[in-house]
Amino acid sequence: MKYNLKPSSPSVGRGLYYLFIAEVLSFLSLINILGWVVSLASAMISIYALYVMMKAEPRYRRAFYCTGASVAAAVLYSYSLLSGLPAVVCTLLQCSIYLTNLLMVLFICKTTGELVKPTSPSLAERSEMVWKLFIFSDLLSMARTLLADAPETIFTAPWMAIASVGVAIAAGLLYLSFIWESQKLLQK
Repeated sequence: MKYNLKPSSPSVGRGLYYLFIAEVLSFLSLINILGWVVSLASAMISIYALYVMMKAEPRYRRAFYCTGASVAAAVLYSYSLLSGLPAVVCTLLQCSIYLTNLLMVLFICKTTGELVKPTSPSLAERSEMVWKLFIFSDLLSMARTLLADAPETIFTAPWMAIASVGVAIAAGLLYLSFIWESQKLLQK
């Protein structure tokens, strides 16, 4: 099915711009001094960005719901750590954050890829690579989380920690690049 750029494309582009800002803040939240304040700002901007995008293009609705579920899971995960709930509950909540995140990225990349395909087929193709790398990265992180207390396996090896961080950074940077280029194209 072919999609033409609609008059609502500038709104989607503006939403992608806000999403780009949220993702940059998410990267910055890894710095201990900035921590939870930047994470909270990132989550709120992501929700607003996807709300704007969903109003302009209904196919972003699934990504919006995934973002809400991810924020809820993150709050529950933080609470479970503070309240001393069993480790299995914390692990499952952490995995649910990874799962909702990868679904959100999948829905954003697929919808945005379809919107930019008429004017930039190469950018649309890159969307496929981005979400596939994100799936690999988040599934790797989930496997490492689930097997954290297991005897030495390939997923718990020290070198795999470095490799999984490298894959996550590469996926994040490709996603940022894709969002940036897509928002520029759609806001024209």
